[in-house]
Amino acid sequence: MERLYPVTELRRWGFDGFSIEDEAKHFVVCAVCLQAFDERNFEELLHHSMPEHDPIPLDS
Repeated sequence: MERLYPVTELRRWGFDGFSIEDEAKHFVVCAVCLQAFDERNFEELLHHSMPEHDPIPLDS
C-alpha cells in the first residue's frame, strides 16, 4: 500500500508543491506549427525539431 504524506510533513522536508509558474516555464511554442509543447517530453521535442511537420494530434 502506498503511503501518502500530509502536506505539513512534506513542507517540513522542504517541499512546497508545484506552482503554475513552475510548469509554464517548460512549455514553448513551435515556430513551425505554432503548437505549444512540453520541452521535457523527448518525443514531442524530437517531433517539433523536424524542419517540416504538422502539429501532434491531440487526444480528446
